[in-house]
Amino acid sequence: MKLELIAHTENPELIAASAILTTCTGKTPARLVEELRRRPGKVERLLAGIPLTHGSVLEHNRLVWLVEADESEILRLILKHRFFEATQLREGLWLLSANLRTVVEFILEGGGWLRDALLESIRGVAPTIWRRLRGGG
Repeated sequence: MKLELIAHTENPELIAASAILTTCTGKTPARLVEELRRRPGKVERLLAGIPLTHGSVLEHNRLVWLVEADESEILRLILKHRFFEATQLREGLWLLSANLRTVVEFILEGGGWLRDALLESIRGVAPTIWRRLRGGG
C-alpha cells in the first residue's frame, strides 16, 4: 500500500479549538474561529490540553488520501474501522477519506505501516495533534 494526503479541511486544529470553546462560551462558532485565527498559540494550548480520546471535537473536518492498494487491503480497513470511507478509482487506486478523530483512533490502536503513514500525513495539517501522537498520546 502507498498513501498520499491530497486534500483536507483548511486548518482542522483551528476548527477543533473552536469546537472546544463552543461548549463553554456563548460565542458563535464563526466568532470563535475569527478570534482564534488571531491567536494561534491559544489553539495549540487548547489542543494540547484535551484528551485525544475526547474525539468529538476532532470530527469537524475531512482528510482525503490517494491510496495504492489491493481490494482486500481496503476491505479489511473499512470493515475494521467503519469511519474510513473508500472509493475505487481504478484497479489498485482508491480515494480514502476520514476525519481527524478516526485517524487519531487508528493511530492510537497500534502499529503497522498504515499507522505510520497516516501519522506522517497529518504532520503539516494538524501539527499539535501530530506531536502528541508521535510522543505517544
